[in-house]
Amino acid sequence: MNIRSPFPVDARLALRFAEVNRIDLANKIVQIDGDGWISYDWLVISLGCVDLFRDIPGVREYANSIQSLSSARKTYQNVFEVKVYGQVTIVGGGLSGVEVASELRETRPDLKIRILDRVPSVLSAFPGRFQIA
Repeated sequence: MNIRSPFPVDARLALRFAEVNRIDLANKIVQIDGDGWISYDWLVISLGCVDLFRDIPGVREYANSIQSLSSARKTYQNVFEVKVYGQVTIVGGGLSGVEVASELRETRPDLKIRILDRVPSVLSAFPGRFQIA
């Protein structure tokens, strides 16, 4: 199974890896670090991500990450070494945390899965009808 896909090669495609400072949709230009303003015909933005430890004591020291391929492999190995009926705690009740919990439920239905966040409900960024208290 290949989990990495190369970017397509096409004369119409220009890839830029940079921090975006401003997007001017009306004029179809983007301000990025190092290159100033660049124009575009079609704009696709792909965001990176970082671990958010939510200032919960112990998380930074003991949590596993899934932000890189190597850390995701390590996390996978650790989760699948959890004994039957063991507990796994997922820090973060946003889309990513809920998705990880859902995938884990499908692959390890024997585990107790807990989602931990600083707010009282899961998916708190969404309207009330989507939240789980």
